[in-house]
Amino acid sequence: MTTIATKLIIDSVVKKFNDIGKSLYVIHSGDNNRGLLYIKTNSKSTNKYTLHYREYEYQSDNYKWVVIDNLSEQEVDTKLNKYKQEDNDCWCIEIDDNINPFASIL
Repeated sequence: MTTIATKLIIDSVVKKFNDIGKSLYVIHSGDNNRGLLYIKTNSKSTNKYTLHYREYEYQSDNYKWVVIDNLSEQEVDTKLNKYKQEDNDCWCIEIDDNINPFASIL
């Protein structure tokens, strides 16, 4: 199975967001080829945050998106700091929107 480098995917989404005037921040750069991706989104209307990440599901032999929502910014940041300490190759992205643009790509 051929995979696309994580950095290439992130760079394309960053460019797309810049082109349409939306904010997307890389808050931690991981391995260029295969780093795990954690995405922090926020709903401006409720000021609540959501954490998105992919998890391998052994039964289906596939990856699925896990979504943890209704968190405070501090709760999400604490989780992201823990993930970065456990895996320095991971990528952490912050989006000032409540959508995960990577869900349709990965």
